[in-house]
Amino acid sequence: MSREDSHAGKSQLLAITSREQALQAIQTIDAQGEGFGPAKFDDPSHQELSHYFKFLTLQSQIEGYDPKSEKLPKHPKPPAAAKQPVSTADLGGVVFNFPDNPVAASYLPGYAELANVVSGLYQYMLIMTESIFLQEPHNQKRYFNQSLHRSMIWILDKVIQQMRTVTFQENNITYNLAPTFENINLGHRHQAFSNLTSLCNNFRAQFGTEPWYTAAYLDDYIKMIPTLPDVSAFWPDVANPQLEKFKGVPKFPANPPAAVGKDEVRHACMGLNHCKGQGRTRDNNCAGQGYCSTALEYNYADPSQPNVADHTCHVKNDCAGQGGCGLYGTAEEQDHPAHNECATLGSCATPINAERFSTDGPNRGKGVWKRARKVFEEKTWPTLRKDNPSLPKTPSPVPHQELFSNGPTMEWIETYSGEGMTACGASGMSGANSCG
Repeated sequence: MSREDSHAGKSQLLAITSREQALQAIQTIDAQGEGFGPAKFDDPSHQELSHYFKFLTLQSQIEGYDPKSEKLPKHPKPPAAAKQPVSTADLGGVVFNFPDNPVAASYLPGYAELANVVSGLYQYMLIMTESIFLQEPHNQKRYFNQSLHRSMIWILDKVIQQMRTVTFQENNITYNLAPTFENINLGHRHQAFSNLTSLCNNFRAQFGTEPWYTAAYLDDYIKMIPTLPDVSAFWPDVANPQLEKFKGVPKFPANPPAAVGKDEVRHACMGLNHCKGQGRTRDNNCAGQGYCSTALEYNYADPSQPNVADHTCHVKNDCAGQGGCGLYGTAEEQDHPAHNECATLGSCATPINAERFSTDGPNRGKGVWKRARKVFEEKTWPTLRKDNPSLPKTPSPVPHQELFSNGPTMEWIETYSGEGMTACGASGMSGANSCG
């Protein structure tokens, strides 16, 4: 936000460094009309309605709206119901039918690559946000307009508007193409602009003449992405000596494999795979030596089509043996990570990062991954040996045991690989980003 028209005066963007400053900034945003406030207007001249009241006005136009039955604050006074309300049938003409929680991997060729370009753009916008605060104070507002405002209003918004004019069929239902906002590995910050530009150029070279693409006028906006500011000068390539230990270690892939072999059993984490070539990177030499999880996320909208993504919390695993465990679940569940009996009966996210610990049961306070590996050795390995007597009596150590003796670390997943994961849990106890 700008200091102009704010509580802090003019000139530069605000850096929030204390609770008091955060509250002041929220009050400023509210006063500018972005948040909820007791006033109907957001300006002294009463020329512009606040955003909150605009939403109330939209709500009042929907059929069935009754301000008396709404649990709304007294101020500003809710508007009366519209004389000619908008019906559900009317909404059908203006509301787009997007697929539920789409992922690029489920889209057709071309659509998938476009979704990845949009996800890459959104990720680059986050990097530009950080870069704003590296500008000289007098240049911050201009840089904000050149980077964030331009990318958000004149590119991202317009691309999404044009995407939704593209339709496709799935199970005899017509859907509008939607962005997926997935993690795209743009590399380190000093590489992000170059990698995003390559992503755009490769996409345009491959699909730039497709009828669906030209008919939607998407190229008018996609070709603008490489004209955004290059932030690489603000993020020099400084080698991190702490990451030298990962030399020769494959990077953590952003998503589990979309398709696996006919008889392959998906698993919850590193060292829990049933056979050669069944780890997340698909290059492991034997059972129990795979790099990280291949488990999918349960799709409550369509259980027959699991989401090609790591699941993030309790009851979100797609199948037996794919629950993570730790933080949530019963004592029994937490004592048998990655050994749940059915879909949605798993406890907590996959992969099981090394920092996660159990909060209940016999393993309370101890590492979840180490317990999962022990359960694998005690319960799964004997069954695998029965089917394949050539396997050793006990599974071999996980690859690079000196790094992963407690499971895959967040340093490997995030810092080295440039990816991320989310595991529900309060106060960061999961060791990963918290969603609750």
